[in-house]
Amino acid sequence: MKLDARKNLVFLFLLSLCIIFLVSPVLFRNLNSDKYLIGDKSYFYLRLAGEIKENGIIPNEDYFSYGGREFRDEWGWPYLLSFNPEFLSFYLPIILGILSFILFYIILNKFDYKLGVVSSLLFIISPSFIYLFSVSNKFSVSVFLSLLAIYLNLNNRKILSLLCIPLIGFFSVLASILMLLIYAVYNLYKKEHWHYLLITLFLTLAVIYIQFGIISFKGLFFIKNNFALFLQNMISDFGGNFGIGIFMLLISFIGVFFLWKNKYKHSFAYLLFIILFLLSYYFDFVIFYLNLLVAVLAGFALIQLYEMKWEEDFIKKLVIFILICGLLFSSISFINRLVADEPKKELQEGLYYLSRQPDDGVVFSHYSKGNLINYAGKKNLMDSNFFNAPDLYKRNKDSETLLHSQNITVTFDLIKKYNIEYIFIDREMISGLVWYDDNIELLFILENDKGFKKVFDNDYVKIWKVLND
Repeated sequence: MKLDARKNLVFLFLLSLCIIFLVSPVLFRNLNSDKYLIGDKSYFYLRLAGEIKENGIIPNEDYFSYGGREFRDEWGWPYLLSFNPEFLSFYLPIILGILSFILFYIILNKFDYKLGVVSSLLFIISPSFIYLFSVSNKFSVSVFLSLLAIYLNLNNRKILSLLCIPLIGFFSVLASILMLLIYAVYNLYKKEHWHYLLITLFLTLAVIYIQFGIISFKGLFFIKNNFALFLQNMISDFGGNFGIGIFMLLISFIGVFFLWKNKYKHSFAYLLFIILFLLSYYFDFVIFYLNLLVAVLAGFALIQLYEMKWEEDFIKKLVIFILICGLLFSSISFINRLVADEPKKELQEGLYYLSRQPDDGVVFSHYSKGNLINYAGKKNLMDSNFFNAPDLYKRNKDSETLLHSQNITVTFDLIKKYNIEYIFIDREMISGLVWYDDNIELLFILENDKGFKKVFDNDYVKIWKVLND
């Protein structure tokens, strides 16, 4: 009885910690008077959710993205948000995070209680977990449904488990394909029958067809990865938008070393780690799934380190203490980055100015600002929704030419081509996102040519109107 009470207290402690880590970014942004969603993609979903709520249907056309295009994205996340767009954009990810933690905890406890506690703790404090369930994004549902599928499978509800995979496709087609791949590898490992998986494949293809028709993967590999960018995305301490803490990743490798003592007994875990690690080079979202496995491996490593016989008990405790401090440092520094993330109040002031202008032309900026420009009710030349985007590579080339232009004739030819009426520049673009020397590129032309008029400037955002005279 005492043991059960102790287990309940441990679970309540972990649950409380989970809530604290997930609520902290929103709470601290509110305290800093930045009562805004984190990241530009959040506003893409918020805008779509508002349209669905207003019209009652999924839109066929997106009138603002890329100056107007066919709507090509999964339905699930904006539809869920549409019941109460602003409230759910803030708090639905947190609710899904709490439910995902509970599933993760229960799943691991089926194997080993210590592993369940330690790995759940590491999962909660991981930057990838904090981002996934603090920022409005479709992968929060995908990961939750993936954990639900694993839980149902462990409880011999195989059909229900496999039905979760096509359901994931309404939120992320790529995540559902990833789960199909994982299940296929698991079937090979366990030598199980394939008929259920084939039915699941058929249902997943049906979900994809319902949403996209004959799907095209144009734009999927638009951003060509390189090893430096891969490391930045993979390791949160290197400045990526999300990722895995460097200490947790290193500890997980120690976990692989300890597992290797049993050689091929855990070959599925080795294979899964390799697959997820390689896929994360091309697909950032895979890091969310890799983080689940890394938390388990790191938890196993910490338990093994603690239970090992050391010549000096003090050294053992010191090593474990240093590792825990490193893990907490990654988490706290990442929360600070989220709190300071865009859009800031000053940037919102510039967007508010745009939203009040009657012009129907395109607002030009770096594509990372495109979703925010759309949320202000204005068309963009380009945004970060690359999937099936029209004339993607041509628009990107023209955007780069315009941003780095030193020729006024070329500048105005491109402005006329895309019907650009405003140019939106913020401090992030000036301080290195686009320019390293603003004296010889677009910013210089804007400041010195009479064809442009500065209509807004709050020292953080500058907006120029293109004069037609």
